[in-house]
Amino acid sequence: MANRRMFNKKLIDSDMFLDLPLSAQALYFHLAMRADDDGFIDNANRIQRMIGSNKDDLNILIAKSFILVFSETGVIVVKHWRMHNYIQKDRYHETDHKQERRLLETDENGAYEFRKNNSLQDGYNMDTECIPSIGKSKVSIGKSNNNILPEHSGQQKQENDSQDSKQLYQGAREYHMPLKDGSDYVVTENDVKEFERLYPGIDIDAQMRKALAWLTNNKQKQKTKRGMPRFLNGWINRAYEQFVEEPKARANAPKPQIQHNFTQRDYDFDDLEQQLLRKQQEGM
Repeated sequence: MANRRMFNKKLIDSDMFLDLPLSAQALYFHLAMRADDDGFIDNANRIQRMIGSNKDDLNILIAKSFILVFSETGVIVVKHWRMHNYIQKDRYHETDHKQERRLLETDENGAYEFRKNNSLQDGYNMDTECIPSIGKSKVSIGKSNNNILPEHSGQQKQENDSQDSKQLYQGAREYHMPLKDGSDYVVTENDVKEFERLYPGIDIDAQMRKALAWLTNNKQKQKTKRGMPRFLNGWINRAYEQFVEEPKARANAPKPQIQHNFTQRDYDFDDLEQQLLRKQQEGM
């Protein structure tokens, strides 16, 4: 598999892509960098954990047609892969996901799309469910979505890009913390709101992303399900002390009095003036 990847500037500079949250844009670049030579990725969750990405970032990429999903296997593919990359035959390695590849075709621009009426091929069953809910926002619940396999008949209408992006990202505050046993501890939006109530002045979302990155990079120190609440409370409490309480204490601390290292003397300026005049007269 090639170690270098390219990106089509025309697509990256499009309004549809630039309207995405920055975290979703970053995830797109990381997924494309780690895709195989046909644009397929089978470890999207691992990549998200590695970079501290929220699961909703992937759902946004799916909803905006930058990523296609094979619902039976969880494999995803970069839709515009062939617009981004051209790999020479002597360096090209065919994808291991041949079954999924057979379910795709390319349009006139080289972008992947699902073949029509292919939902019964290769043992895949029709599935009318689409992307699950994202916090408070939802993505076409009860409607077909052409970015998820099996594909449904008909073309789903695209909504206004900027409005859809804002709707998707609103309420996207769920964090999956990796546990010692390999499962996840889910920090819900209600948990985040409770932390915000208890620790005003702290960016709880930023601290959750930092905690997630720390747990991902320190697997030997990952917690049990029972120990995770204590870990998170301690993490947020330390941040509160560092960024709120300590600066406040320094600001309210009394200023130190300036101490002089000499003894103050009293002077009689009239007497000094008389002495100066006498010396001037004696000199004359």
